[in-house]
Amino acid sequence: MGRLLVTCIIGACLGLGSAPADEKLPLMRPIPSGAISTDILGKWLRELGYEPKVLSTQVFQVEIVRDRWPVYILLSLSNDGSRIWLESKFSPIAEPDRVPPKAWKQLLEINDVIGPAHFSFDSTDRRIHLYCPVKNHSLTQELVRKELDRFDNTVRQTQQYWRGENFLPEGTSVVKVPPKNDAPLPLLKPEEIPNKAVPALPVGLDKSSDAVRFSEKWQIQEIWIKGTKTPDNVLQKNKPEVRFFHDGTGIYAQLKSIDNERTVKVKIDHKPKLREIDFISPLNGEELGVYQLDEKKLTICFAAPGQPRPTRMAIQDKETWIAFVLNQPK
Repeated sequence: MGRLLVTCIIGACLGLGSAPADEKLPLMRPIPSGAISTDILGKWLRELGYEPKVLSTQVFQVEIVRDRWPVYILLSLSNDGSRIWLESKFSPIAEPDRVPPKAWKQLLEINDVIGPAHFSFDSTDRRIHLYCPVKNHSLTQELVRKELDRFDNTVRQTQQYWRGENFLPEGTSVVKVPPKNDAPLPLLKPEEIPNKAVPALPVGLDKSSDAVRFSEKWQIQEIWIKGTKTPDNVLQKNKPEVRFFHDGTGIYAQLKSIDNERTVKVKIDHKPKLREIDFISPLNGEELGVYQLDEKKLTICFAAPGQPRPTRMAIQDKETWIAFVLNQPK
């Protein structure tokens, strides 16, 4: 009875099931004076470079990518056309009635901080949604861009509140991964990184294995993003580098560019016909990929964070989120 009461109270506070019911299946979108229509909204999104996906006659989806982490945002007009709703939704919750009350309480508390954005639980899809209304009056393209950027920042900065592990049934054991706004895996100092002459390899590791090959010196020759090759002058300007190394327990990769640097744990499996590689970090969680290792060439294709592993080596495929082509220096 106590659990049921807590669930009912929290459900009522969070608006179980939705944003307002009149926003769910609108039949039409009247346009008040000074407001923009759905058609104009779509046109502006395209002109701003978002490449919106049309999910229905009234709903657009845009993707904003930062540090290889895509955030998907839905945009739609309210029934009376006075507001534009921004929305992101997160992973389904398997057993909402068994979620620890603390998780719901944290959402309630953060709602007071992030308003007018707010979290709500929708019982029809068992997902937590983040909504934010934008007044549809005297808007400009620049204001729409700023609202999208603000909403995108809210999604990223509140990850510790909406992340899926918070909503596992009470008593479930889970290996905690720090939220995205925590510090990433520590970078090793140069003197702590094993050099190639004396690699700190795990005991018994086959010296001809892929794990050892990865620790050799590699240079990035090409980067492909969604099937489009990054121009050579952009690579020269940003100076991307990758360094694989062993710390005695496993493989790590140190990724650097002119304005960014991070270290990720690397997991490889050379047994499948299509060899598998994962980058694991607090920043992005698990990034699933596949690789091909030739005598002097290493090609890696990754799916977007949270997406299934690629099913083929295809650097020019738009379904491949990002691909690296590395060569050994001559």
